[in-house]
Formats: sequence, C-alpha cells, structure tokens
Amino acid sequence: MRLTFVPWPLVLDYDWPAARSWADVAPQALIVIALFAATLWELARRSPAGFAAAWFFAVLAPTSSVIPIVTEIAAEHRMYLPLAAIVSVVVVGAYAAAPQRWRAALAAIAAAAIVGCALLTDARNRDYHDYERIWLDTIQKRPLNARARTNYATALILRGRHADAETHLRVAVGTQPDSAEAHADLGAVLCARGAIDEGVSHLERAVAIQPDYAAAHRDLGEAYASRGELGRAAVAYAKALERLPDDVALLNRLGWIRATASDERVRDGRAAVALAERAVRLTDRRDVTSLDTVAVAYAETGRFDEALKAGADAIALAETNGERAMLPELRHRLALYRTREKFRQ
Repeated sequence: MRLTFVPWPLVLDYDWPAARSWADVAPQALIVIALFAATLWELARRSPAGFAAAWFFAVLAPTSSVIPIVTEIAAEHRMYLPLAAIVSVVVVGAYAAAPQRWRAALAAIAAAAIVGCALLTDARNRDYHDYERIWLDTIQKRPLNARARTNYATALILRGRHADAETHLRVAVGTQPDSAEAHADLGAVLCARGAIDEGVSHLERAVAIQPDYAAAHRDLGEAYASRGELGRAAVAYAKALERLPDDVALLNRLGWIRATASDERVRDGRAAVALAERAVRLTDRRDVTSLDTVAVAYAETGRFDEALKAGADAIALAETNGERAMLPELRHRLALYRTREKFRQ
C-alpha cells in the first residue's frame, strides 16, 4: 500500500521468509484486521469508500486466502488491480474535499504525478525488457533472494560467464540449501569449469531434492560419462528420458552407451536399437548422430547389413551437411561393420 504513494523500491520477487510465529506478523496483522473491520463498517453504512476498500480485499482474496500462490507471497503484479481502489479513493476524495479555489492546483498536481509515474513506468519497463537486467535489479534490492541469484546466473551461463555464475549460485545454495535448481545449475557450472567431482555432488543433491528433475539427471549423466562411469551415466540418462521421452540428444546418449559400452553389464543391444530408432524417426533420418547411433546399435545386435546401410547414410548426410569432422570416425565404424565387427568405446 505504501508503494501506491511512493513507488520505490520496486522488486520483481521479494522472497519474503515465512513467518515462524504470530509474533513475527503481529504489527502487520493488527493493521490489516483494523482495515478489514473498517471496511465492514463502511459497507454496512453503504459508503463509497467501503465499496472501494471491499474491492481491494476481494481482488486480493482469491490468491492470498482462497487458493494461495505459495511461490508469490509478495509480487508487484498482484497489486495492480487492488491499487485501483486506493488511487480512486485518494483522487476522488481529495477532489471532493478540496475547496473550489484549490481544484485547479489539485489538477496540476495530478498531472505532474501522472507524468512522474509515466516516467517511472517507462524506466521499470526497461528493467522488465531484459531478463538479465531485471534479475540483477532484484539482487541489488534483495541480495539474499536465492531464486533471483539462480535466474541471474542462468543469464550469465548463456553468455559464457561461468565464473560469475558460480559466485551467484554459491550464494543461492548457501541461502536456500533445499533449492534443487540452484544445486543443479551450480553442479553444471562446476562441471563446465572442470570441477567434476564437486559438480557431481551438487547434481546428486539436486535430484535427491527433486527426483523428477530431468535437466539435473541429464547433466548428471554427462558428468558421470566424463568420469568414465557409464553405468551410472546410463541410469541418469534413463531418468531424464522418463520426463523427456522425445529428447533426441538423450536418446542418442543412452543408445550409444547401451550399444558400445565395454562393460557387458551396461550394454543392452535391444534397448540401444529401440532408443536409436526412436531418435532416427524423430529426426526423419536427417541427423548424422542419430544414424551413427542406430548403426552401432544394429551392429551390437548382429544386424550388420542394416548397420552398413545406416552407417553409409550417416556418411552421405555428413558430407552433404558439411560435417566433415565426423567423417573419419564414421568411416572407421563402417569398415568394422563390413568385417562383421562391433564397435566398442
């Protein structure tokens, strides 16, 4: 309500901590109860101000009391409509109460307020226009907001600023240790910076907090694979595929491991074929990696004629697409299929 009259500082995500006892919110509760009681009194008297106050509470009630939005305890946009009641009462009330000779001055004050608020709106829209800027603004005003730190770090990662992202994500994890997203992003950043073991620990923590977190399972699979732990990588990729069944990259990653792993406990030719064929169907045979994966899967199950066909198609497509860096490996595997040999990592 104070922001209605002094709209600063505006914060996208306040991230207020949950109250632990009634004593934490007693002063605010007394104010709200008093306002609500006054609203009922004014409604009983059929007062216009009572109608405006009832509007204020009624618009807020669905998302604050009926079906609360627990992730948005405080958010700017939730006050847009309720503010209409406060503004209307102040403007109309001031105009009605002012002597006739003051009304021109009040009109000038209102015009100045409108211009000032328009300029502030323009400035705030510029914040909203840029994803990175709005979350940096939120951090500056709420430095312990873990969600803001994590979202800002996401923007930094996209720009390749992994060291800066790590700094913000460490603050986020320290502030909110049960944030699966913060742990997952920090784990991915650490792995990208070469700190694989520490990165894995954060990714494992992320999936422990949120077992259905597909992106964290995928990144965990990549980390395990980079350490040569293909069995654990296969399990992580499979978990990710449960939530992302049409992710071609995941289908190829898991299919490749199931077809080529040197550990026979990890290999599963039939599963590899099913995964790779799905990737080929999804890409309409226009993806070199999918054709390469299905070829090694066919070879693993002894279907060498089909492996030769898929391998040859992969080479032809790589030449057409200009993916020449892949050609030596593709030709090497094709030579193996001609001699009825399987490919192993």
